[in-house]
Amino acid sequence: MSAATVNAEIINMLGVKGEPSVNFDSIIRKGLSMTALERFKRTFQMDEETLARSIGVSRKTLQRKRSGHQKLNVEESNRLFRILRILAMATETFGGDKKVATEWMQEPQYGLGGMTPLEMLETDAGTEKVESLLMHLQYGGVA
Repeated sequence: MSAATVNAEIINMLGVKGEPSVNFDSIIRKGLSMTALERFKRTFQMDEETLARSIGVSRKTLQRKRSGHQKLNVEESNRLFRILRILAMATETFGGDKKVATEWMQEPQYGLGGMTPLEMLETDAGTEKVESLLMHLQYGGVA
């Protein structure tokens, strides 16, 4: 998987202006915008409850941030970035088809013990399992 390809996809999903060498750490520390979160929601066609859970907040907190035009904090931004990074990897794995990658992210996977990749991304250990599964899929392994 090309890091430049994954970075370019993340830049596109976030709507960040910059080169593939953009400093994601700095962007995450400053907080991702609600616009980036809304792009994510549209990409995944997610309901409010799932969206809030995916970044580790309640629906009420999400509504408050939205109405106050607040940025996500570092932890929320990091969770969103993690999901976007894996979505970019899945998109590349599935031949650039974001729709297929998005569906795969939300379907239970045998290789993840019946959990969805999106659920697994709540932890670093789960994220490693999803990355490993994507590598197996990309290089001809069974999942």
